[in-house]
Amino acid sequence: MIAEPRGVGHDARAAVITTLAFVMAVALLPPGSYLALLFAWLLLAFAGALLGISPGRLARRGLVALPFVVAAVPIVFTRSDELLWAGTVGPLSVQISGAGLRIALTALLKAWSSVQASVLLLALASAPSIVTALRRMRLPNLIATSAGLTIRYLELLRDEARRMLRARTPQC
Repeated sequence: MIAEPRGVGHDARAAVITTLAFVMAVALLPPGSYLALLFAWLLLAFAGALLGISPGRLARRGLVALPFVVAAVPIVFTRSDELLWAGTVGPLSVQISGAGLRIALTALLKAWSSVQASVLLLALASAPSIVTALRRMRLPNLIATSAGLTIRYLELLRDEARRMLRARTPQC
């Protein structure tokens, strides 16, 4: 393992800034930038390997973004340019747009990559050090506190899910 271990005293400003820069760069990619998104994911996989996280595990952790991408699905049916298919399904007339499909798929890949970058940030730095870094970067205290509470809440949800899965397994 090449990266430094997680620690409360560790200054996480560089990790936070790098993660934010990565997420912004991914978010600013135009629809259909699949090669750039592949390169971004390979960069994440390499960084994950340095932290001891396998690409498969990192990819699975990124799937938490899927429910939030559902909001982009209607664009597949509402765009009228580059029609791939148009027809009727029961009483509804439905059309599938190539441009809408491209936008929705790009949104999915962007969200997936951004969540994986956040997973790497949390693997590199502890939650208190991230909050401290946000405060040292002179972000408003409300934002830093909200980020800390969000991270803590997600950790609680993860721990509760583990307890529920452990309780569900049969005791033989």
